[in-house]
Amino acid sequence: MDILVSLAPILILFVIFYFMLILPQKKAAQAHEKEINAIVAGDKVETIGRMYGRVVSVEDDNFVIDLSAGSNEQKVRIHKQGIARVVKD
Repeated sequence: MDILVSLAPILILFVIFYFMLILPQKKAAQAHEKEINAIVAGDKVETIGRMYGRVVSVEDDNFVIDLSAGSNEQKVRIHKQGIARVVKD
């Protein structure tokens, strides 16, 4: 019985830690992955390097992104993990 009483605060802290930190982070990661998997050609995206561009083509684990602001074509190939978010117009 003494063991349960001494372990109770640790278990309570673990449960609080799980519901306040781990679970929200897991939900945010799942939402981000769902957003990344829904990207199609023509979407505007922001990379983790804070570059903005328009997706030209979608490959297996990569996107080809056009970063050009003017007449020069500047296309780069970026892995899915390099996309920070989809930019809404």
